[in-house]
This record gives sequence, structure tokens and C-alpha cells, in this order.
Amino acid sequence: MKNRKGASLIWTVILCLVLFTVSATLANNIIKESRSSIRMDDSARAYSAAESGIEWAKHYTNNMVGTSNFNEVGCPSSQSEIGKIHGPFSIEDEGGSNGGEPAKYQVVLAADGPSNCIISSLGTSNDTNRKLEYTITSSGLDEIPFDLNSILAVKGSYVQQFSIWRGNVVNTSGSIDVGLKNDSGDKYIAMGYESNASEINIWLASDGDVKSDKISIPSKDLDNPYALHIKIEYLRGTAIRLSVRKRDKDGYITCISPDSTAHISASGKNYSSLNHFMLSSNIPGVTVGLKPADQSIGDGDVMSIFSSSGQYLYIDNMAAKGIIKKP
Repeated sequence: MKNRKGASLIWTVILCLVLFTVSATLANNIIKESRSSIRMDDSARAYSAAESGIEWAKHYTNNMVGTSNFNEVGCPSSQSEIGKIHGPFSIEDEGGSNGGEPAKYQVVLAADGPSNCIISSLGTSNDTNRKLEYTITSSGLDEIPFDLNSILAVKGSYVQQFSIWRGNVVNTSGSIDVGLKNDSGDKYIAMGYESNASEINIWLASDGDVKSDKISIPSKDLDNPYALHIKIEYLRGTAIRLSVRKRDKDGYITCISPDSTAHISASGKNYSSLNHFMLSSNIPGVTVGLKPADQSIGDGDVMSIFSSSGQYLYIDNMAAKGIIKKP
């Protein structure tokens, strides 16, 4: 009888050990599966956040109205802000299945040559990170031959850009305007330019004798092989923006100074009648015409503003978006 009781006790202990082992194993598996599920959930949320970052950056770069060169570096006012970390931005969710912090993403834009921009988006959910990259290629602007007799059409908001560099006449003794105008010339949007021995001044001008503050640039920034890259952006019914950058002979654009932009209001104004290139000057005896480029920054013939005294200004690489040339 005692042996039977002893055997029963041993079997009871063994059964308890088996049940404990099975229970512990099951609990461990459940914990592992739960952790794996949380990690998978965090991974999915981090991936989704990274995708959101890509979409945000695509929209962000799409708003670089008329961007034809992603190497506009070092300019705080530049929309591209290449190399800057954007974010982190939070995703509006409930923190995942474990109730942690909301998922976040941060984005970095990197230029890959003049035409490509690499978007790197890092999504984070709790301690899980997922990174995605996406390359966009700038569609650029449409080149437009600089023909003062061309009939143009503006489709609303538009971008006009061109390169300028100074000729052998340093003191302009007047101003030069480059932009767009209507038939009668009483409506226009243009860049104003004047030069002396120490500096050049550039400003934004529109009809009604509206002018922005002048952007002053040391004269050396117009010396060969550098030119100035001028971009005029008109946002219909809202504002007009002028930006001035430095352009080398390979087409790379860099910042001159943090304040090399100018703005004027276009509220309540309609510029749909602009249909001609504008190239005018109040300098006595000045003529406009095509000239062979005598500096390496030019490509073939360039538009030249000149007089018997010599060359005042060269204009080349005219391009636009939102402006079409009529047949």
C-alpha cells in the first residue's frame, strides 16, 4: 500500500512537471508571438510612415515651381533646401497595438547631379526603423528661343528663367529690363538691372512702377566663367518672386547670399495678357540683338545689349514653364 502511495506521488510530481513545462512553453511561445506581432506591427507602421515621407517629399519638390536644377544648395530661401533634414513629423495614429508613441518620419533631399533628386525617408515606430529611397528627375523648363517678335501666351502662373552676365561696359548709366509684357507695354513683369564698378543691382518690377527692394551683388559674381541665374515666378493673383543665383559653365546653381530674393504682391492683378518678351532700357544709344558668345558661359549666339561704347549685358539660356510660343 505504501509503495502504491509512493508511486502515485511520484507520478503526480512528474505530471505536474510536465504540465508546468507545457504551460511554460506555451506561455513563452505566446509571448514570442506577441512580441513578433508587435514588431511586425511596428515594422508595418514604420514602413507606412516612410511611405508618407516619400509622398510628402514628392509633393514638396513638386512645389519647387519650375525647378530645373536640384543643385540650388545653401540658400535658406530656396524651396529645395537640399541636404536639410525635414521632420520628424508624427503620423496621426494610436501608437500601434502596444500603445506606444505615434509613428514618425523624417526626410532628407540629396542632389544627384543637376537633374536628379534622391528622397530618403526614415519611418520610425517605437524602436523599429524602416528606410525608403525614391529618385525623381526634374522635368525642367522648356527652352524658348529669344525672339523679340515672338507671340507668346501665358497660361496662368508661370516661371521664366535665364542667365545673364556683364559685358565690357561696367557702368550702365541707366537700367535694363528683361521679362514679359503685353502688346501695349502697360502690363509687364520684369527683372531690372543696373551696374557700376563695385556692384550690380537687380530688382523685380511690374506695371504701375512697382519695384521691389534691390538685390546688390558684388561685380565679381558676373565675371566669366560665372553668370547669374535669374528666375521670375508669377503665382497668379498672389505674388511675384525673383531669385538670383550663381551659375557656372557646367550649369550648376549655387547661392550668392541668403537675401538674394525679392517679392512684390500680385493680389488683384491679371497678367494673362502678357504675350511678348520684354527687353528694354533707358540707356541712350543702346541696341538689342544677337551676338556670338565671346565668353565660355554662352552657348552659341546670345542676346546682347550693346552700344557704340561696347557690350552692356548678355542674356542666354532662356527657358519657361507656363509660357507657350504661338506658331
